[in-house]
Amino acid sequence: MNLHFDVVLCFISVGCVSSLNTTNHLLPIVQLVTDLLNEVGQGSLDLSLVCNLSFTSLGVKKRCAEQLAQLCRDKSVALRFLDSWSKFPYSGMLTSNRFHLGHYDECVNTELEYEDGKIIGKHCFAGLIIPDPTNISDLNLAFKLSTCLPDKCTKTDITKIASVFVKDFPPIIRDEFCSTKETGKELTTLNIVVIMGFLFWISLMMLSTIYDVCIYLGGRKCETPVLIAFSLFTNGKKLFSTTVASKDQLEVLNGLRVISMIWIIAGHAILLWLQDTEINAMAVFPVLNKDYILESRRHRSSSYLDGAHMAVDTFFFMSGFLLTYIYFKEKRSLSQQLRSVPFLYIHRLLRLAPSIIALYVLGRWVFPLTGSGPIWNLIIEKVVEPCKKYWWSYFLFVQNYVNWDDLCLIHTWYLSADMQMFLISPLFLIPISVVLSKKRGLCAVMVILLLLNAFWIIMPIAVKLHFTEFKNVFDTHSRLIDYFLGMMLGIFFRERMHVPFLCFVRAKHRSTLNFIIWVLVLTEMFISMFYYQDAEVFQGPTAKAYYYVLSRSSWCAGLCWIVYSCHHGYGGIINWILTRSIYQIMSRLTYSMYLLHLPVMAWYAFQNREMRSFSHYEEYYLFCGHYLTTLVCSVVWTLAFESPILAIEKVIFARKPATTKNDSKE
Repeated sequence: MNLHFDVVLCFISVGCVSSLNTTNHLLPIVQLVTDLLNEVGQGSLDLSLVCNLSFTSLGVKKRCAEQLAQLCRDKSVALRFLDSWSKFPYSGMLTSNRFHLGHYDECVNTELEYEDGKIIGKHCFAGLIIPDPTNISDLNLAFKLSTCLPDKCTKTDITKIASVFVKDFPPIIRDEFCSTKETGKELTTLNIVVIMGFLFWISLMMLSTIYDVCIYLGGRKCETPVLIAFSLFTNGKKLFSTTVASKDQLEVLNGLRVISMIWIIAGHAILLWLQDTEINAMAVFPVLNKDYILESRRHRSSSYLDGAHMAVDTFFFMSGFLLTYIYFKEKRSLSQQLRSVPFLYIHRLLRLAPSIIALYVLGRWVFPLTGSGPIWNLIIEKVVEPCKKYWWSYFLFVQNYVNWDDLCLIHTWYLSADMQMFLISPLFLIPISVVLSKKRGLCAVMVILLLLNAFWIIMPIAVKLHFTEFKNVFDTHSRLIDYFLGMMLGIFFRERMHVPFLCFVRAKHRSTLNFIIWVLVLTEMFISMFYYQDAEVFQGPTAKAYYYVLSRSSWCAGLCWIVYSCHHGYGGIINWILTRSIYQIMSRLTYSMYLLHLPVMAWYAFQNREMRSFSHYEEYYLFCGHYLTTLVCSVVWTLAFESPILAIEKVIFARKPATTKNDSKE
């Protein structure tokens, strides 16, 4: 059967389909397309009806008309354009996402040079909309197919040609999401400046490393530490070193930090699959079994993925704990504490700023140049736009309130919340230090913090119930309970570091009581994690308001016991797991891993070119790749942006005031 292009065009343009109200009328059209695909494969497609048209007289732009005329002369190239279009119907269309990516690489790599110019393939994601015959008016149910056009042709040109064959041709051709292989790869002045800046930074690292290795081989000692601040050799030795922990160190925190980071990456990895459902609006992976994804997410076996939110609470808890644990290491007068506040903020900024600045610059001006794909430019534009608009809130650490629904680098909301808690901490630390200096000061402080933590539980619940339109899930005030429970434990540890474990219980009963408490704590934490999925998927706003706050407080209360019991040697196998020496190295990378894990996932996902089939094994397999890649990138990132600045900081502040150096960032 030798189909003519008018019949083909009638189908693929939905001029026929858009007027159908029953699936019975669709069946003959499906048969026509099946025959069409056979013709494309055999190279026998008849384009004479279209090629005999006068494109210019139809109002088609001159350059587009030239390109179409050239395609009519070279049928093999025209077939490559048609072949890279999404085909309809496609396998699994009833159970998969209602969009298809076509063959991106075939389209953009199709070129034809002629006397007056050059034709480049232009891939248009969702360039053709086919309404669902059962509900034509609902575009959410429509099938979004990808098209491939000559680069100088637009939807207006194609619509004018189609109108010759289909009267009142509907507006179902789109070119909003079109790209060629050259799209987004143009280097602006800022792109060049940024790339040169990174190259300069790399040169500093290379020169510093060469100098460091030379003096090391010569058996000399560096008299100017700044010269080796960027050295991969010295910084690498520090990064990969392990030590025997002293009594003052809390090895259990290293394990909590590393395991929490693994959990966060696993939780975020599933989001690549959960798009294009009622949960999220934009798809990253077009999947063949989207209903199975929804079913799996509702299954109890997936509760650990929703429970990954608890890992974020763990980091807030550790931030508060280390803040007070280090701050109260030295006893200082009120005037000394007041003078130290500016230094606290300076040290904090020096700790965080280099990596945050580098991430922003890389994400805005370098990252978009590194990939390609049918949805790459579309998604990159959505990712970069908030960074252009809200750069100031990003650097002022306020975007989790100012633009919480349009975040620049969405995962950095945590840094905003954590910084806000740190900035207000002196308002509590200084009064607490005054109370601690009094007789029975510790008891008074514990009571005060207990009452304060009760307020941090009640306040966010009241806010969520009263301001029902307030949908911010990245707010700071709901996480204050995590931070202040950590502060409470940090003060207790600092003041009662050497007091025996469960000193109020007879020695012979301590192991029994310890076991009972462990069973209760692990049960309580498991329930908190397990039912997070129930609140996230099944419950309404009121139940969520209560559950989120109460689950965070119960989770962090359990962490208090884990840290306390493990530090005193009563943690058993859990203490053994959390105190492996390898965690000393991996915990130094968690800040960089948190910053980089989503860009690593995004770089992989945004270049996707094909339909996927979801399974738990596939998710696990991708998680392993994401984690390993993030780990490797974090080593480079830490050596490039964290270690050098910390080395320079030590030179500038040779004698540092008491600081709240906090390596527990996600």
